[in-house]
Amino acid sequence: MDSDPPPPNSSLSNIDLQTLANLITQLNAIQDVSSKHPVHPIMDPSTPFFIHPGEQPGKSLIPIVLDNKNYGSWSRSMRMVLKSKNKLAFVDGFLPPPSKDDATFEAWDRCNTLVASWITHSLSPDIASSVIWNSNAHDI
Repeated sequence: MDSDPPPPNSSLSNIDLQTLANLITQLNAIQDVSSKHPVHPIMDPSTPFFIHPGEQPGKSLIPIVLDNKNYGSWSRSMRMVLKSKNKLAFVDGFLPPPSKDDATFEAWDRCNTLVASWITHSLSPDIASSVIWNSNAHDI
């Protein structure tokens, strides 16, 4: 005996309902996993731990090199650029180093090193040689 043809306007008529149920189950499982595992701080551009692929430790961020006469303009320029890169918290003391067993320590250390490098590359050789051994950007 032949089965009846599906109604002409039925969009589900050619879809296997078991396949559809399996697909919905898989989508729910993916959604459940993603809600339990938020984006890691280094992947979230809104956190200070995010490093854009174009950011390099060996480049100077501002055209001003700090010497013994231009601290005001150097400081203002450096603060503006660090704020625009969401890294000012590493130098103003707002984001102190976490303990070494903290999950964010590696991300903090990487960003702190990047910021320290940026600062050091904007210093005159005399000033740079006096702070090069400071490992915390806030201390520099």
